Amino acid sequence: MQRIILFVLLCAFFTSCSNSNEDNSFKSKAIITALDLRECVCGCGGFFIEIEEETYLFNKEFLPRNNLDLSPGNLPLRVKLDWG
Repeated sequence: MQRIILFVLLCAFFTSCSNSNEDNSFKSKAIITALDLRECVCGCGGFFIEIEEETYLFNKEFLPRNNLDLSPGNLPLRVKLDWG
């Protein structure tokens, strides 16, 4: 009886795992290329990001709340993201 229960639990575990949504769940692949080192009165600072061969600047305020290490030694950094 214990073997049957173990078998059912293992089948449920392996059938529930899926990697199919990893690449399809994001809108774009991008590369965070560099830190914006310009000095301004307000509004400067952030990062340059390349999305589909276009370069954009995004402010530090728009960083996701996670453990991304965007120190200059870790750039360029490949990321997947949703944006608008």
